[in-house]
Amino acid sequence: DSYVAAGKYDDAEIAYKNVLQLDPVDAEAIGRLGLIYDEEGRLGPAYTYLKKGSELKPDNLVLRMKLGAIEVALGQLDAAKKEANYVLDHNPGDTEAPLLIANTINQQDDIEKVRQRLLQLPAPAPQGAPVLLALGTIEFRQRHFTEAAALFHRAEAIAPKSASAWSALASVYLAQNDRAQADATLQKAAELSPQRSPVRLQYALFKLQTGDQA
Repeated sequence: DSYVAAGKYDDAEIAYKNVLQLDPVDAEAIGRLGLIYDEEGRLGPAYTYLKKGSELKPDNLVLRMKLGAIEVALGQLDAAKKEANYVLDHNPGDTEAPLLIANTINQQDDIEKVRQRLLQLPAPAPQGAPVLLALGTIEFRQRHFTEAAALFHRAEAIAPKSASAWSALASVYLAQNDRAQADATLQKAAELSPQRSPVRLQYALFKLQTGDQA
């Protein structure tokens, strides 16, 4: 754990694997390995360890949230929705579950169901940045860019240090081919993201695509 706190993920991985040599079903070590792999963007091992960790400790909402996000990336939307609903049922104020459930929408019929699920969360959640961000994502998926941007701006005003809000705004500007605004918002999102965050890579790719190799 001290290695993780110091950002020494390679050392932490070795230490947790040493734990598993002594006890192959140690739930803490399995779950924390899953979190390390998720932080590093290693989706294959992250999925394996997060799934096993969630099975061993089903009440660990952090593991379930991270697992759900990977399931979205893998196209396992029903499984991801199950995780998001579980987290919202047990912690309606969770800051990540609203966006996760918004990203599980797969067909038109899902849109209103998910919207109502978010709006019916107990106060103050519906007026908080996570729900506004999720509602904006629903609008964005329908290409309602003006409505999406308005919701993202409200989320950013409430939580100005939310990398997710800035990244969402960047998505709107990219969809509208507004490169100047996209650059500024992506840069802000990258600055607010952890060192190993994929958002930083997204910004780097944007700079490459716009000719700023340096």
